[in-house]
Amino acid sequence: MGLKEVKQEILDNAKKQASKITADGKAECKKISEIARRELNGAEDELKKQQERIVSDYKTKNTASLGFKIKRSRFNMEKRVLEKVMEATKEKLTKLDKDKRKEHIEYMIKDAKKTVSVDIVLCNQRDMGLVKEYECRKADIIGGIIVLNKDRTVRIDYSYDTMINDIFNKYLKEVSNILFGEDG
Repeated sequence: MGLKEVKQEILDNAKKQASKITADGKAECKKISEIARRELNGAEDELKKQQERIVSDYKTKNTASLGFKIKRSRFNMEKRVLEKVMEATKEKLTKLDKDKRKEHIEYMIKDAKKTVSVDIVLCNQRDMGLVKEYECRKADIIGGIIVLNKDRTVRIDYSYDTMINDIFNKYLKEVSNILFGEDG
């Protein structure tokens, strides 16, 4: 074997090794590319999941906020309706005829006498002429009376104003259920 042949053999071996190294490099490159593609797809999937969670959280927050706003709005509307009912009740009581007002006042005085020795009766200007037996003074009330004993240590408030407020406060839930239903 001559030098040319040895040289050719070395070149052939070098070409084979170069081809093998190139083939191995391409295979390794392909593996690395495939791994990178899978990681990229995994990262994309994770980003999509994060995006969906963010959108879902945003919708949940907005839904909760909207629900609160609706409840607050309904509460305010119901409060206005209850106030109108209270005002309508007061208006109706101010329009009672003289005989009915006198009947109420006499009953209230009779009831107050069970608890206290009545000396002074406070009532509105319109009803002052209906109180005969006691000292009568003007009060800023829509109707009914407020009674005081002689030394003014005991005060019993039978005014329509107080009774309406007490009834509405005591039975607010029931009144609300009647006007707006059980879930009101």
